Amino acid sequence: MRAFPLILLAVVPAARAQYPEPADAVDQALAATTDLAAVSIQSGDPLMANAALRAYYALANATDALRGSPNYLGPPLMDPVTFKTFYEELRRGTSSDKHLNIARAGRRHVFSVAQLVSLMELFVMADDRIRVAVTLYRRIADPENFGSVYAALTFDTDRRRLALALTR
Repeated sequence: MRAFPLILLAVVPAARAQYPEPADAVDQALAATTDLAAVSIQSGDPLMANAALRAYYALANATDALRGSPNYLGPPLMDPVTFKTFYEELRRGTSSDKHLNIARAGRRHVFSVAQLVSLMELFVMADDRIRVAVTLYRRIADPENFGSVYAALTFDTDRRRLALALTR
């Protein structure tokens, strides 16, 4: 019983060192509570599942409150020069590297719809394009132009899949 707190204490400082930016720490905490909720639900213990879900919702509400506060400075729009460099680096990478780097950039920057469409066009498969659009959906600076994202998909079925993915 005593080994668990000692292990936890050993892991926590290392985990804290991984997140140099507060936004990354918040995103990782949300992901961790999501994982905890999923595992707790599968455990079959309703008390554990309920506690994990409450923790997830409390953290999600705190995150929304933080981001909605007047003192919160959201991530900056990725400027054209940085985007061009980022795009060229992505163009040379593998598909899985592209997705990982896009997700990382999405935690630090906001993108225009035109930039999002350019990133989607780095991929041939519709599944990959949809994944990019879903990843950056909440990081769009000009959501009124989101119709261009749908237009970047070739088939109506892909547009419906994107719309469905965005509602989850």
